[in-house]
Amino acid sequence: FEEEYTTNGPRAYALSLAAVFAFTCAVFLLYDWLVERRQKAVMKSALQSGKLVSSLFPKEIRERLYEEQDALVRKQKEKSKRNTEWKSSKHEAFAPPEAHPSNS
Repeated sequence: FEEEYTTNGPRAYALSLAAVFAFTCAVFLLYDWLVERRQKAVMKSALQSGKLVSSLFPKEIRERLYEEQDALVRKQKEKSKRNTEWKSSKHEAFAPPEAHPSNS
């Protein structure tokens, strides 16, 4: 009577789940390795660029170049922030009245 209900189903499910888990781990490790490799290449390139700038330009000009680059990055971040705020305020204008906290 017991042999009639004994199947390999649970074993197959467990092995399938373990295979999916192992595959997911392998994909994650591959992705992590690729990102690490890319990060090392970017860092190497940045260090080389820094050395090149250091060797070509005097200290004052080099500092001015870095300051200009920092200002450009800040300006781009502010522009992006303004665009994000504008988009969110645009969506709020079309939200139902009960969604606005000022009406509470």
